Amino acid sequence: MPTMDDVRRETQEFIRRHWDISKLDTEESPIWCEYGLTGTCPNEDRPGCYALVEGGEVTYIGSGASQGHGIYEGCGLGHRLNGYLQYDRTQPAATLADRRYKPKPQYTFTSLHTIGFPRVYGYMALALESFLLNRVPTSDNKHRPGGSRSGTGKASGKVKVNG
Repeated sequence: MPTMDDVRRETQEFIRRHWDISKLDTEESPIWCEYGLTGTCPNEDRPGCYALVEGGEVTYIGSGASQGHGIYEGCGLGHRLNGYLQYDRTQPAATLADRRYKPKPQYTFTSLHTIGFPRVYGYMALALESFLLNRVPTSDNKHRPGGSRSGTGKASGKVKVNG
């Protein structure tokens, strides 16, 4: 059963191998952030990866690295995660910072984590996703680099559809 500790450990290995602060002209290495489903999602405006967790088990790892278009231009993770989340209308909020979200009905994850990269290094999100899929045995990722090509490539099983 993979946990976020496993994902963080493997991400540290990826960062150690591929993220050179002196060459990338940035101050900090990217880190995983838990999203409490209130307000804006960490890294929503960056390309990056996300992990869906159910009961402490990481069940799906994905990436959001597209440049987007229209009102979502440059939104990377935020645009991708809109497919998993919906506004929780049972808990009205006066401000965007107080707005609560919940998984859409077809998803059952209990926690969501993100890691973001500066836009000019968005390709690193795709590389990290590939790296993690080869090292973290999630139950709902069907496409694994160098592995089986069965499945849809989207979250499935207990993460995707109830019943």
